Amino acid sequence: MPRPMKWRKVCCLPVSNKFGPLDLNVDEENFVRMTVDEYEAIRLIDLEGFTQEECAKQMNVARTTVQGIYAEARKKIARSLVNGKVLLIEGGEYRLCEGFGNRCGRGCRRHRHGWRFAGSDSQPTVSQAIKELEEHSGGLLFERLSKKLYITAKGQKLLSYARNVVKQFDDMEEAMGRGQWNKRAV
Repeated sequence: MPRPMKWRKVCCLPVSNKFGPLDLNVDEENFVRMTVDEYEAIRLIDLEGFTQEECAKQMNVARTTVQGIYAEARKKIARSLVNGKVLLIEGGEYRLCEGFGNRCGRGCRRHRHGWRFAGSDSQPTVSQAIKELEEHSGGLLFERLSKKLYITAKGQKLLSYARNVVKQFDDMEEAMGRGQWNKRAV
């Protein structure tokens, strides 16, 4: 019996999960599927400049596992570019890091990107997350026109509040990091 796969720690989901030719007929044979953990290995190594060893530590897996994930991800990117296929990032064996106040360290973007829903063991798709946000806010945040997504006035208002919350959180973390919380009266 093979050993069970270990969950890979991922700090953020891609902002967009589909890349490729705009004029392509979208059917199963025109897709190359990349898992979220493969995306994370590419992000950490190629974008953040991690070594494979640092990436392995960040993702909570062995270096040899990262080596395999990274090699497979690079092949999928090449297959998409060379063959003109859509690259779709979804699925995989991963868990999002805890993020707020409990970041993994260098390279963690969880406090600014990604979604986490209480009681959810798996990561919802972006469409599901948008639907939940719209249900919670009581109106459309985005309009979908010819396979494109446009933010509504209500969505802009929510985005403004969300940016303010993130800024306040970053300010709070910075103040706590400098020990200023001890100096202030609460």
